[in-house]
Amino acid sequence: MAIGRVLVADPSPSARDAMRRILEQHGLQVLVATSAEDALLYAGRYDPDAIFVDQDLPRQSGLKLVDELRGTPETAHIPVVLTVSGQGQGAGRKPPQGVTAVLAKAQTSVRLAKVLEALEAEARRRATTDKTSQAMRAEADDAVSGMARQAANEVAEEVVSRHLARVEKEVQEVVLQLQAGARLDEVGRQEAVAAARSAAQEEVERAVAQLAERRVAEAIDAHMGRLHRRLWVAQLVAALAAVGLAIGLWLR
Repeated sequence: MAIGRVLVADPSPSARDAMRRILEQHGLQVLVATSAEDALLYAGRYDPDAIFVDQDLPRQSGLKLVDELRGTPETAHIPVVLTVSGQGQGAGRKPPQGVTAVLAKAQTSVRLAKVLEALEAEARRRATTDKTSQAMRAEADDAVSGMARQAANEVAEEVVSRHLARVEKEVQEVVLQLQAGARLDEVGRQEAVAAARSAAQEEVERAVAQLAERRVAEAIDAHMGRLHRRLWVAQLVAALAAVGLAIGLWLR
C-alpha cells in the first residue's frame, strides 16, 4: 500500500479518536494534531503520506491550513483530505483547490476505502510525476552539462588560441630585437674598423712626418758640416796667403 502513515488534524477528541480507530483498522499509522499550528509542524517534521484536515479548525479554517501546506515546499506534495461535519455534505462534492477528496465524518466508515483509493492514486500519480520530473531534470542536467562542456571546450580553445597568438607575438618581438641588435653590432663593428683604420693612418702619417723631420735635420746637419769645412779651408787659405805675403815683404 502506498499510504502508510497519516496525520489527522481535528479539534474534537471524539471525532479525532473515531477517525484514528477507523484508519488504524485499515493498517495505517496515525498521528494526531488538535490545531492548524500543530498540524503544520507535524507535517513538516514527520512527512506523512496524507493529512486529514477538519474544515472547522479553531482560529484557522481547514482550507487556510491547506493553503499553508501547499505554500510550504516541505509539505506541498502531501495529499490532503478535507473532513466535514454532517451526514452527506461530502458525498458528490467537488474538492476545493489543493484538496484530494472531501469526506463527511458520518460516512467515514463507508467512504474511507474510496478515499484511500483516491489517496493511493494521487500518491502513484505524484510518484510518476516525480520520476518523470527527475528524468526530465536528469536529461536537462545532461544537456546543460553537455552545453557546459562544449562551452568550456570552446573557451579553452579560445584561451589556448589567444595564448599561442601572444606567445607568437612575443617570439616575433624577440626576433626583431635580435635582428636589431645584430644590425647594431654590425654597425659598431664597421665603426670600430673605420676608427682603427683612421688611427693607423694617423700613426703612419705621424711616423712619416717624424722620419721626414729627421731626414731634413740630418740633411741640414750635413750641409752645415760641409759649410763649416769649406769655411775652415777658406780661412786656412787666407791665413797661408797672409803668411806668404808677410814673408815676401820681409824678403824685400
